Amino acid sequence: MRYYIFCATLLLSSKFLAQQQPVFKKEKICVIGTGYVGLVTGIGLAHIGHDITCVDIDAKKIANLKNNIIPIYEPGLKELLIPAVKKRDNSKQSLRFNTSIDHEIQANDIIYIAVGTPMSDEGHADLRAIEATLNNIAKNITTKKIICMKSTVPVGTCAHAKQTLIKKGVNPLLFDIVSNPEFLKEGTAVEDFLHGDRIIIGCENKSAGERIKNLYLPLINNGMKYLITNLESSELTKYASNGILATKIAFINEIAQLCNKVHANVQDVATGMGMDKRIGNKFLNPGPGFGGSCFPKDTKALEATMKKNNLDAHIVRTIFKSNEQHKQVILDRINTALENKENVAILGLTFKANTDDIRYSFAIDLIENLQKKNKNIKAYDPQGTDNMKQLFPNVTYCTSKEDAIKNADLIVIVTEWDEFKTLDLKTCAELCRTKCIVDTRNIFKPQELKRHNFTYFNIGNM
Repeated sequence: MRYYIFCATLLLSSKFLAQQQPVFKKEKICVIGTGYVGLVTGIGLAHIGHDITCVDIDAKKIANLKNNIIPIYEPGLKELLIPAVKKRDNSKQSLRFNTSIDHEIQANDIIYIAVGTPMSDEGHADLRAIEATLNNIAKNITTKKIICMKSTVPVGTCAHAKQTLIKKGVNPLLFDIVSNPEFLKEGTAVEDFLHGDRIIIGCENKSAGERIKNLYLPLINNGMKYLITNLESSELTKYASNGILATKIAFINEIAQLCNKVHANVQDVATGMGMDKRIGNKFLNPGPGFGGSCFPKDTKALEATMKKNNLDAHIVRTIFKSNEQHKQVILDRINTALENKENVAILGLTFKANTDDIRYSFAIDLIENLQKKNKNIKAYDPQGTDNMKQLFPNVTYCTSKEDAIKNADLIVIVTEWDEFKTLDLKTCAELCRTKCIVDTRNIFKPQELKRHNFTYFNIGNM
C-alpha cells in the first residue's frame, strides 16, 4: 500500500513540477534600431525562435539587409542572418526588415529600443533618439505592450521613459517598461549573445520581467545565468561593468609604463596577476588604450551621472584621464622614433581586431599627430579602411600589409589582427627602409626583433 501511495505522490509531484517549469513561447517582437546592438539582438532572437521585425528610418540600410547585406563587420552574424531569412521566405516569419516603425509598433507585442546613445560634448549620453522613439511609441500604442530598453542609458532613463509616455497621453495600463542591457563585445558578439555570462533584467512589473526572461529560455536552459532586479539596478549594472573593465585596461597600461622603466615584462606580470582568481586574466592585455563605442562613452556617462547625484567620481574620472595620458606616452615615443624620418606605415585602424569600428581608435590620434608633422602615411586594415577614409581621405590606404610596409621608416602596429601576428620579420626587414617598429600590441617578441636588427618600442615588454 505504501508503495502505491509513494508512486501516486511521485506522479503528482512530477505533474506539479512540469506545470511550474516555464515553457518557451514564440513572441512577436519589434526591434527599433539596426545598429550594432539592434542587429545582433534582432538576429539573435530570431535565431532562437522568435518572430522578429527589425526597423530603422534608414531606408538604404533596410534595403541592404533585405538583400543579406550587413552594414557592420561582425564574425558569425551573417551566418545567423541567412537561415532566419530563409525561414521568413518559407512564411515562418522568423526575421523581417522594415522602415515602417509606426506599423511595427502596432503589430508587435514586445518593442525593443536599440537606438544609439552617443556621448555628447558634455560627456552625457545623448538621448534624442530615445525621445524620438518614445514619441513614435506614444502615437501608436493601442494594445498592451512591453517596452524593453536595450540601448545603453543612464540610471533613471527607464523611469523617465514611463513618465514621458504617460505625459504624452498613453494609458499606463497599456505598457510595461523593462530594462535589458546588452553585454556584447565587438568581434565576439554572436558568441556573447548565444553563450554569454548573464542576462540582466530590470522591471517594476514582475510578470513583464519574467516574460522577457522567457524570451531567452533556450539560452538559460543551456546554462546562461540571469538576474531580475529593479530598473535602476539593471541600468547601473551596464555602466558599472564597463567601468571596471576599463579600469583593468587603464591599470595594466600604467603598469606597462612602469615595466618599461624598470626592465620588467608586463606580460609576465599580467600572467602572474591573472593566476589570482579574484583578479582573473581577462582585460589585462596592455595596448594603446581602450577605444570603441562603449568604454569611453560609458565611463564619461557614469562620471556625469555621479556628478548629477552630487558625488565625486574619483576613480571613474581617473580611468579616462589615465587612458588619454597613456595614449600620449605612446605618441611621444613615436615622435621620438621618427626624428627626421618621413614615411610611416600604420598596421591596423580599428580599435580592436575582428571589427570595422574605428570609434575612439588610437589610429585616429596617431594619424592626427602625424599629419600635424606633415609625415607621409600609408595604412592598412582588413576591415576598417572605408570607415577611416571618411575621417582622413588624404592618407594612402593600402590593400595589403606588405604594400603599407614598403619603404617605411617607421612601422606602427595599432590593432592585433591575426594576419599581423604572422607577419614575417625577415620580409618586413627587406621591405621597409628603416628597421624601426612601434608595437603597441606586443605582437612580436623582443628577441626576434633584435635578431632582425630592428629598433623597437613596445608596451612594457623589454
